[in-house]
Amino acid sequence: MPKIDGYDGTGQRADVRQVTRTTAERTTPGTAGTGTATTADTLQITAETQRLREGENRLRELPVTDTERVARIRAAIADGSYQIDAARIAHKLVEFDAGLPDG
Repeated sequence: MPKIDGYDGTGQRADVRQVTRTTAERTTPGTAGTGTATTADTLQITAETQRLREGENRLRELPVTDTERVARIRAAIADGSYQIDAARIAHKLVEFDAGLPDG
């Protein structure tokens, strides 16, 4: 997995996009030196991080609730046709529990 410094675990340079920001700072009267001091901040974003951000943005656009599914379940409960599959629920609970870290 690429590290934040731009190197992957093998010592190879990861694919990065580099952004540099330069800031000018004025010296105040009475301080040593004259003119302007310049500092540069560098931010490197790996291609993998960029893909993760794009995926995160797409997820934010999705609705939190599947309103069509909720409407179907409400209608099935109202007309008495909603069936509870206890075996399926138990299987899903065991599957979920198996995916949790031990502790």
